[in-house]
Amino acid sequence: MANHLRILSVRLRGKKVNITIIQVYAPTSTALEEEQDNFFNKLQSTIDRTPKGDVIMVIGDFNAKVGHHKGGDGDTIGGHGLGIQNEAGEGLVEFFNGNNLGIMNTWFEQPKRRLYTWTSPDGKHRNQIDYILINKRRKSMIRDVRIKPDADCGTDHELLVATLKTKLKKTGDRMKVYDCKGITPTTMQGSAAQRLLLILHLHTPIPAWIVLQWNRTGLH
Repeated sequence: MANHLRILSVRLRGKKVNITIIQVYAPTSTALEEEQDNFFNKLQSTIDRTPKGDVIMVIGDFNAKVGHHKGGDGDTIGGHGLGIQNEAGEGLVEFFNGNNLGIMNTWFEQPKRRLYTWTSPDGKHRNQIDYILINKRRKSMIRDVRIKPDADCGTDHELLVATLKTKLKKTGDRMKVYDCKGITPTTMQGSAAQRLLLILHLHTPIPAWIVLQWNRTGLH
């Protein structure tokens, strides 16, 4: 596993082929050009370090609109995107195309309510800015991509889900099972809880809403 402030990669062992999943959170369009360049340089480096032969999936919030293209646009964008492509989206498509990645959100016909991935706080604006990508030659692995509008994620983004066909290899390691009965805020030591929160924070930024819910537990 490799991690960065905005990029996290995990490699899964499969029966026939391994899968590297790269989760990202791209800077917004208001970010400095240097910050955006650093992000894409880091993402490119992460992709380049992926072992040859791996299936590569890149998923996350790219803060860009690739837009709707009737009939698709080559083999990078399908014909079922949403909205109008912006400047950030144009650069994103060029980056994806250069890495032979297909934007799978745009390849499956869905009702609009299952296409947009972000809603503004006032509810007036909806956009498709989160994407799931895969190597173009592996696109047949993805059977469906859609959002789950009823999922409560505690964020202004919708839960984006892909259905794919693959088989993961068994490691032979038995899963540890812990008896958590009776664990309450009064029985769990605060120091242990704080260490857990610290470990999570070191691996990935924790959204404010999670910290708020954590503080309400009384475990800190």
